[in-house]
Amino acid sequence: MRGALQQLRGEGLVLFTPNQGARVRPIDRDFVRDVAEVGYQLEPYLLKLFVETVSAEDVAALQELQDQITQLNFENKPRHTELNNDFHETMYERHYNRVAFGVWKQHREIMGAISSRIPIAMGRQEAIVREHQELINAISKQDVNRATKVLSQHIGDAGRHLVDQLRIEKTRASRKRIA
Repeated sequence: MRGALQQLRGEGLVLFTPNQGARVRPIDRDFVRDVAEVGYQLEPYLLKLFVETVSAEDVAALQELQDQITQLNFENKPRHTELNNDFHETMYERHYNRVAFGVWKQHREIMGAISSRIPIAMGRQEAIVREHQELINAISKQDVNRATKVLSQHIGDAGRHLVDQLRIEKTRASRKRIA
């Protein structure tokens, strides 16, 4: 139990207060924005090495994951999340900086936990498919600048979407309490 609490504390999801114990961190828009910004800064850094060293097999693996994401068409959110994580992990997993990769994995787990109950808007679904394909195209050409630009847009939009969806959810909850 204590180990689990320490892990959650390390992930930023549990707060410890002296002489009061542990409590779950409130997941508000500021926290989500801050966590999303970590990905915005970290993922392009991790991507650069992949783009510089990509092989035809790597591109084929990304395309296969993207084809599965497209075929799934967001019908099964847990499976979509798994495929999306695999897509991004394929690009980052062999980076030499294991600390940065570990921080990304932790970041991804936090974002996954937050977003698991948040619907993905239709426009965002279309953007995910389009941005992933643009990313694959840039990677296949080993165009580092284009790939990092597309990824930055993708990560930034995903973070903003999550913050917006939390705002919408909070507004709906407020209206239900009033009614």
